[in-house]
Amino acid sequence: MVNGVAAGGDYLSALMPGNLGLVGKVAESWGVAGGLLGAGVASVHMVAGGLSSSLGFLTATILFVAGSLVGFLHGGMLGYLGRPAEVTRKLALRRLVLAAFYAVPAMLVGWLFALALALSASGLATRRPELLVLSAIGWLGLVGAVSWAVVETRRALPHLCARWPGARGGLTILVLAFLALLPFFLISRPEVWVLGVTPTETAAVFMAVLATLWIGGPLVSLGVLALRAWRRSHPAPDRG
Repeated sequence: MVNGVAAGGDYLSALMPGNLGLVGKVAESWGVAGGLLGAGVASVHMVAGGLSSSLGFLTATILFVAGSLVGFLHGGMLGYLGRPAEVTRKLALRRLVLAAFYAVPAMLVGWLFALALALSASGLATRRPELLVLSAIGWLGLVGAVSWAVVETRRALPHLCARWPGARGGLTILVLAFLALLPFFLISRPEVWVLGVTPTETAAVFMAVLATLWIGGPLVSLGVLALRAWRRSHPAPDRG
């Protein structure tokens, strides 16, 4: 029984949030931030009058779920590739599994903030104090989640650049891609197919950022992986 209790204690201790490490925290933070960014885009459209407030909760929920899934996947990729040198692949994958376990309660809490965001248009239209307070809490939650994701990303970037020599060039490409996409989104304002509305200027900037990260990010990552594979198969000649 003593061994059984000890084994059970070890199992429970392995599930503690402190075991998420940098890998799990990057994935978790971007999962919440991605969902709230999606809900924030819906809220901006409702405030601008481009989307009916009656569909606010439904639209915010749809975009929150989509943003959370995409954010967690991309955050997990960033955390795995940018893991510290002492973290093995096996340990990184274990921490991603643990992050997925904690993603359920984290997303539920994030969803409540998303619903608060959806009250922004109604609060501004009716000037009801309780709605204004709830919507303000939602926006504070959005800012907090994005700030958390940025902090964890900044912690992972040095490890990413150290582990992957081509990462700095990839990050430069992402910045240039954003600068190229931004005028396109601001001028053409492509319709958001989920919402069926033309984005506002603020939403267009969000869309340019998301397109850069969610489309350009994986493409750049594949390029960095291909470059590393090529360097391994074509080692530099010894000039000594």
